[in-house]
Amino acid sequence: MKPLVILTLLLLSFVSNAQEIDDQTVMEIPQGWAISLQLGTASLNSELSSQGLGDSATNFGFSFDYLEQDWYSSILIDIVEFDDNYGFSQGVTSSYGGNSTEDSVASATSLAGAIGKAWFVNNNKAMFYAQGGLNLMLEASRAISQCSNCYEEDLDVSGGVFTRVGVNVFVDNFILGVYSSFALSGDIENMFGIRVGIQY
Repeated sequence: MKPLVILTLLLLSFVSNAQEIDDQTVMEIPQGWAISLQLGTASLNSELSSQGLGDSATNFGFSFDYLEQDWYSSILIDIVEFDDNYGFSQGVTSSYGGNSTEDSVASATSLAGAIGKAWFVNNNKAMFYAQGGLNLMLEASRAISQCSNCYEEDLDVSGGVFTRVGVNVFVDNFILGVYSSFALSGDIENMFGIRVGIQY
């Protein structure tokens, strides 16, 4: 969490000071598609504790974004790894014949769509946005990673409706950003993270 806070502060400092560096250059408003890597943290519904899950998680994923004028649409694919209090270990034999003991991971894969508005500042070098969207859980389980014959438990984790706000800074075709989402329903209540992407 601490590295995310530091990177966020650096990014916001860049946004506030960039105008002093080159006040005369006005960029064209970026349009079209972009793809970003996302890394963040999440807070969870406390009711998930009945399944042995803690109140926080980490998420890693991709964001496919489309900007047309000031309309900003996103398709979000995330892998959420939960803090797990009911984890287990199991002996695993690899395809090469080696034996090892592996620990389970409680995780979920989610697919979300969001749409909203964008506002450009600092001669179009930065963009603030606000979106609303729907998050669907494709699967959630407690299992040994990359093991097809190991024990596995399904987890009951629901998606829902959310709002999302953030800021992107454009450096040529590269994008640096921070985002935060707030659930109106579902088990993943809040997310906060950073993103790095490219406009094409």
